[in-house]
Amino acid sequence: MSTYLITGISGFVGKHLVSCILQKDKNACIYGVGKRACCDLGTHYFRMDLKNQEQVSRLLKKVRPDFIIHLASMSSVQESWNNPQECFDVNANVIINVLTAVKDNNLSSRILTVGSSEVYGNYPEHEMPLKETYPLNPISPYAVTKLFQENICKVYADSFGLDIVMTRSFNHFGAGQDDKFFIPSLVKQLLEIKNGDKKTLLVGNIDIKRDFINVNDVAEIYYKLLYDGKKGEVYNVCSGKPVLLREIVTHCCSILNINPEIIVDRQRVRPNDIYVIYGDNSKVKSVTGWQQKYFLESSLKDIILGNE
Repeated sequence: MSTYLITGISGFVGKHLVSCILQKDKNACIYGVGKRACCDLGTHYFRMDLKNQEQVSRLLKKVRPDFIIHLASMSSVQESWNNPQECFDVNANVIINVLTAVKDNNLSSRILTVGSSEVYGNYPEHEMPLKETYPLNPISPYAVTKLFQENICKVYADSFGLDIVMTRSFNHFGAGQDDKFFIPSLVKQLLEIKNGDKKTLLVGNIDIKRDFINVNDVAEIYYKLLYDGKKGEVYNVCSGKPVLLREIVTHCCSILNINPEIIVDRQRVRPNDIYVIYGDNSKVKSVTGWQQKYFLESSLKDIILGNE
């Protein structure tokens, strides 16, 4: 029986990852850590502050997990601009606490740390798709903290022999995502317009291209990387296809048969935004054998029908 510890289990990806693990490993023993009062996922749950080094160390000493999946983070680029200090406190300090606890307790846990495609920065479209070998140039506080996470993981892997696999995860979406993100915000507003509760659609910059991957595909990749990923390596987690945000808006409006007025809300426009970003997923495919199961258009329809 394998023991898994998932930080940030009460967040968006957590419940999907738990479901994936239990489908693949029916005897799995899953421990979760989160900041919410409860987490009804059928797991052993601990509510704690991961910024507290002593608490993290005690927990890992008690659980002694075979696998650690580090999901806990401030995940919004926009929030990182609004509160860069908190972003650094969460995204940088917490990973140090987890790695130090593994080292100090002499654990042999395999660690999967979830990073972000934002570390690549702004590349011209003719240099896409982004490959793991590209130089990194973060242009937001969030991206800086995620690059720090990668670098400190490499230090602990090289200096202390920790078994760490890293991801650069691109935009993911699916059921249960917070509506501060683009797709759930879009769906929520469009349903309000459809029901007559709202007249206009507020958006940020929708003339940018992004790589969207369904959270169920993300969870499967994370699980596969726990077993097949190579120590010290980083992997893009992405669909490998760019999509214009305006096209997502048009597709969702078509599903709902509405044609709302679209207004750009300046508060939703990020400073120094990246025009186009999509990744090369050939490395993760070759190592894990993963094949995409959930595609954007059908996934959008499922999300809309699930929220109506």
